[in-house]
Amino acid sequence: MPTSDALHDLIQALDASEKRHFKIFAKRHVLNGENQYLKLFNILDALDCYNEIEVKRRLGQTDFARNLASSKNYLYNLLLRSLRGYHAGKSARTTLHELWLDIEVLLEKGLLQQAGKLIRKAKKIAAAYHYDMHLLEIMLLERKMTRRYTSNKANEIIREQQSDSNNALRRIQYRLQMLDLYETIFLNYRNHNEALQSLNGVVAQAEQLFPNIQATDRTYEAVICYHLLCFNHANLQRDYQKANGHLHAIIALYESHPELIEEDSERYINMLNNYLNNCFLLKRLDVFPAALDKMKATKTGSFRLRALIFQNVYYLEMLYHLVREEYAEVIRMVPDIEAGLQQYGANITKSRELTFCYNIAIAYFLEKNYPKALEWVNRILNEPKLEERQDIQSLSRIFQIVLHYQLDNRQVAEYLIQSAERYLRRKDKRQSPEAIIIRYLKQALYARPKDERIIFERLSSELEGMKGLEEIKIWVRSRAS
Repeated sequence: MPTSDALHDLIQALDASEKRHFKIFAKRHVLNGENQYLKLFNILDALDCYNEIEVKRRLGQTDFARNLASSKNYLYNLLLRSLRGYHAGKSARTTLHELWLDIEVLLEKGLLQQAGKLIRKAKKIAAAYHYDMHLLEIMLLERKMTRRYTSNKANEIIREQQSDSNNALRRIQYRLQMLDLYETIFLNYRNHNEALQSLNGVVAQAEQLFPNIQATDRTYEAVICYHLLCFNHANLQRDYQKANGHLHAIIALYESHPELIEEDSERYINMLNNYLNNCFLLKRLDVFPAALDKMKATKTGSFRLRALIFQNVYYLEMLYHLVREEYAEVIRMVPDIEAGLQQYGANITKSRELTFCYNIAIAYFLEKNYPKALEWVNRILNEPKLEERQDIQSLSRIFQIVLHYQLDNRQVAEYLIQSAERYLRRKDKRQSPEAIIIRYLKQALYARPKDERIIFERLSSELEGMKGLEEIKIWVRSRAS
């Protein structure tokens, strides 16, 4: 079983630009042993799984290798320092952290005018983004400055600052109340472990609380939590129209405050993704082009988020074309999808990669390019044994038999049918749709043309009432005609 290691996990989590930044940073900040730390970094970067014996072997017989625990600890902290520098100023939140440190230093130096200028800047940023917890920290420094260095009107200033602090605390309280209600719904929605009736009471609390929050106390986070809470509850009730309205409200909030998209583009991307999946359930395909364009246009400097945009955009665009029976459009996307899988490989979930392969196979199949369809099905089945998307893996087994049957590879189809029968018996799926399809294909394999059509007519009739398998149903109907 692979051993986990904190330093290795951190290095593996870095994107390409963060790694480049670290190598430059390390050369500036490590004098003695510079090459050894970079060598250790490169070794760990190259290892898919942590192996301490292999690490020591590559480092050789050196004091650095003999003191590996200490060396790794130093490199770990150096990496964190590098990451802080790399991400400095990239969000309002990190800017506020930096301003807090700068203000504290200036106050200790007695540079009040400079500290006051930064305090005003920090308060403005915190207010703009509704970062009330950061605002409280800044105001505590402001009060510290007032106590130490203000003589005239100090009491009046302190009272005003206390009033501002109380307002911030009230906003935080409302936010935490809404967050608590949202998390109750979310965790139960995800785990399906509480009766819907008990969750109705949670929604009732939110619907009573939310309208009573004054507009000045409605932070962005409180509003988002309220709509997410209602969205998840509507999904539980399968009221997808109501869920759609709450997702639309969140997206509208982001788009009316573009700075929020820049601050948290990942959440905005996820909201667009949820919105389009919801619209798909409602059969509202008309919204797809504009929403996909918004996702594509979302600016991010993060490699990981660019990978997230890639997999969401291409999956949803593929779904859009498949539903509209525009199979040639899906095939036109294939080179870009292959390039994206190559570029973002480590950041693409195996589940999504299998889904890409299966949908591409469907598009080729329905365009009657059976060799290319088989190529993509084999790509799924040639993967090592996976826990992810076993439904796709199971369907691909059937799809593979169908394709060999269509290509008149009768001996291969016969062998695959026998293998699939054993698999389905082992999984106790002898009454599953897959087992039914295989049973009829086995009958049709060496049947006369006239009998073959009758067999496919019977199979078509059996499949008619089953959910899914649309591409197989289309093929079966074509064989029956």
